[in-house]
Amino acid sequence: RPHNTNTQYVKKQKEFSHWCCQNAYLDGDTVTAAKMHRFLKEEVCERKNRKDASKTIGWFTLSAYSSAIVDLYMQQKGKNME
Repeated sequence: RPHNTNTQYVKKQKEFSHWCCQNAYLDGDTVTAAKMHRFLKEEVCERKNRKDASKTIGWFTLSAYSSAIVDLYMQQKGKNME
């Protein structure tokens, strides 16, 4: 995978992990559908666009977060952390 993709995924995955710690999930940052949905809804969906603060983020940004978290899930699954 391209270096820039890895860089962007790591940032988003760290943000998700930090959010999980702040919310004191007993299973840590193990990805579940419910946690992913809550994170995206509470932390990402209502963010303001960097270029135009009067607008919220777009579909592509939300999709990038989803892809990064699914990638984290696949890493965890590969380590039998399900």
